[in-house]
Amino acid sequence: MSNLFATQSSSIRADQVMSGVAERPQTLRVARGNVWVTIEGLRADFWLSCGDTLALPAHRLVVVEAHGQNAEVAVSAAPSAGGTARLGTLFGTLGRYVSDRTKPSTSPADCPARS
Repeated sequence: MSNLFATQSSSIRADQVMSGVAERPQTLRVARGNVWVTIEGLRADFWLSCGDTLALPAHRLVVVEAHGQNAEVAVSAAPSAGGTARLGTLFGTLGRYVSDRTKPSTSPADCPARS
């Protein structure tokens, strides 16, 4: 098992696992493939596809598994607090921590079209 937070971008072979604990909130983006994500302390797991993002809380074990094919994920600092939604509010809405699953703009070259 490799450390998810050791680099900004990681390739995960099919059915392989990466894990780690972030010191501060992070955002996980799937750049290729499909992944299964579980976060310590949450009852729900997450199935993400190319182009999906997920807000990751600090100080929780995060496990990511490539599902069925090789995948690539990128981890970056979570957006800074400000505007109308503070990061703490996002994490505090449903249970103590909540995923913020969004569809960032991606080019067709990055992610194949979904049917």
